[in-house]
Amino acid sequence: MNASLKDRLINNRQLICLGIIISSLFLSASIFGIITSIAGVVLLVNDRRDQYGVQDLKYLFPASLFFLGIIGLLWSEDISSGGKVVERNLSMIIFPIVFLFTKKLSEKQFKTLMYWFVFNLILVSLICYGNAIVNIVTNDSFKVITTTERPYYYYSYIYLTEIVRIDPIYLGGFANMGLALILFDRNLSLKIRIALSIYLFIFIYLVASKIAIICAIVFVVMSLFDFFSRSTLLIRALVISAFACCLVIFLNTSFLRERFISDLRFNYGNAYSGDWDSYSQRLAIWSSSVIAIKNAPWYGYGTGSGQHQLEKSYSDNGYIRGIEDKYNAHNEFIQKFLDLGILGVSLWIATLFSLITGLQNPSTFKLRLAFFLILLFTGLIESYLLRQKGVSFFSVFYCLLVSNLDFPKR
Repeated sequence: MNASLKDRLINNRQLICLGIIISSLFLSASIFGIITSIAGVVLLVNDRRDQYGVQDLKYLFPASLFFLGIIGLLWSEDISSGGKVVERNLSMIIFPIVFLFTKKLSEKQFKTLMYWFVFNLILVSLICYGNAIVNIVTNDSFKVITTTERPYYYYSYIYLTEIVRIDPIYLGGFANMGLALILFDRNLSLKIRIALSIYLFIFIYLVASKIAIICAIVFVVMSLFDFFSRSTLLIRALVISAFACCLVIFLNTSFLRERFISDLRFNYGNAYSGDWDSYSQRLAIWSSSVIAIKNAPWYGYGTGSGQHQLEKSYSDNGYIRGIEDKYNAHNEFIQKFLDLGILGVSLWIATLFSLITGLQNPSTFKLRLAFFLILLFTGLIESYLLRQKGVSFFSVFYCLLVSNLDFPKR
């Protein structure tokens, strides 16, 4: 190998390893685990640091969540399920260790990794679009022919993302992080920011995760407020008008209106009526969850056992769909309550707020706020950390964002 190339690889070893980890976020859980293990060892062996600061204490939050999960096995009635939860949460201890004991990233390295994430996101979106085009051409129809009461389209929701095997809620979260990175990066030219933001917003719109669309709108509004502080009254009026028109057009699209407009009524025993949708299902789940929580509010039922108690509550309520499909709590806060009680949900809330409190780097505060909002909003309608994609995304980006609280000068 050429000596100069070898030197460049060695000098950029940390950046390369973290870049590979970021790419693996979009791959299967097994591949992510293998890459994380190898890259983590390489970093810990070769890129150790010798200086620490108060901000490094924030790494204790995800690590504490992991260890609390282990402690929760002590009163769990299902050690097997609890063990799988602990195994899935390994990222919460691996990445804090890697970031705590390896060299801190420079501001340039951090931005490079963020741009690399956006590049990967765009590549994944193109793969989704390519698959959608193939399906539309092959089936000579935009609409998926199904027996369900609601229409689906090849260019939207689960049929758009099926090729990459990432649930729309999680891919929507990834895309929102990418959107925030572009919207709040003043180093990029305005034209590039607008072009990439429009592209990512359209992708989020087509992924059609309702909470992801709400997040995207919030981020755009935040960006507009920032823009308004540096623009004339006429420009503000034109931008607001254009944004309002685009929003009305988007929200009046038939497939999106079908996703958002729903009936909140439900009947536990009427399992397959057309009244059921994501809203009513969640209301049924949460009402059953509250009953289960009341019986063990302080310590929960133990890691992995909360789900069994929730299913028992479904049975007591006669909630047929919940029993048949073994629905989880569809709310990260409730899920923590079921497994680990008040202590678990309190630690999760403290972890979220640790992103936006304490020592801060003003130049990247909006990114941490965006990540906080993604976790908060998504956690309200999904048990986000019950899937590997959610745990991996949380662990990697939490540590990346905490690592930039104070950039070292290089």
